[in-house]
Amino acid sequence: MVSPQAAFVMTDIIAGNTDPAQNPFWSKRAIYDGNTRRPATLKTGTTNDTKDLTAMGYLAPPTDPQAPAFVVGAWMGNSDNSAPPGGVVSLETAASLWQSFLTAATKGQPIADFVPPPDFLTRTVDYFADPSVGVVQTRWSYLNRDYSLLTEVEAMLLDGHFILEHGARSRAGYFFNFNGTAGILRKKMIA
Repeated sequence: MVSPQAAFVMTDIIAGNTDPAQNPFWSKRAIYDGNTRRPATLKTGTTNDTKDLTAMGYLAPPTDPQAPAFVVGAWMGNSDNSAPPGGVVSLETAASLWQSFLTAATKGQPIADFVPPPDFLTRTVDYFADPSVGVVQTRWSYLNRDYSLLTEVEAMLLDGHFILEHGARSRAGYFFNFNGTAGILRKKMIA
C-alpha cells in the first residue's frame, strides 16, 4: 500500500508527460476535449527487440463518484512474435492508440484534475523533523491553467520564465530544477 502523498507525487510526475508546459515532446499524446486538455498520466514501454509496444495511463478521477474512471493500457505487436517494421517506438504507436481511445471514450465528460491530498504540504514539512534532512523535493503543476484568461496568462508567463531560466542555467553550467518541480530547503543548506 502506498500513501496518498506518494501516489500524488508519482501521479504528478507521469501526468507531466501529457502536459505541454512540462513535456512538449510527449504531450503530443495529450487527451483533449475540444480545446481543453484533460489531465492524464502516460507511461510507455518498448521492449529491447521492439516486439512489444505499450502505453499505460489513467485520467484524473471524476468528482462524481458515479461517473466512470478511466485506466487504459494499449499494446501493439505482431501475434507471430515478429518485430514490427524498423524504427517504431511506443510513443508513436501504442500511445497513439491509447490517445485515440481515451479521446473518444471521454468526449463530453466533465474534466477533472489531479488534486493533492489535503495534508500534502503538512506531510512534506514533517520530513524536517529529522535534522539530517536538508531538502524535500516535490512537484507542482497548474490546477487552474484553463480557469480564466488571467490564469492562462499567468501560466504562459511562468512557462516562458522557466524556458529562459533553464536555458540560461544550462548554458552556464549551473544546477537547475526541471519545470514542474518544487521543494522546501532548510535554511542551513544555503547559509
